[in-house]
Amino acid sequence: MLILQGHCEGELWALALHPKKPLAVTGSDDRSVRLWSLADHALIARCNMEEAVRSVAFSPDGSQLALGMKDGSFIVLRVS
Repeated sequence: MLILQGHCEGELWALALHPKKPLAVTGSDDRSVRLWSLADHALIARCNMEEAVRSVAFSPDGSQLALGMKDGSFIVLRVS
């Protein structure tokens, strides 16, 4: 079992695993999206959003990340 701590406010709503790399992404009520290294058990990046994040999904090749927001909007980010 692996426990990663980082989201402090509200509930964690979303989790996705990268299709090719040991990475995970999470999204929550704290309006942040966080990219985690599963190999190092560490936070790699954090992106603050204007809305709470309800869903996250990597594209099949892992190059893009789709975010579903609480207000019904969505955002697509490039993963580098």
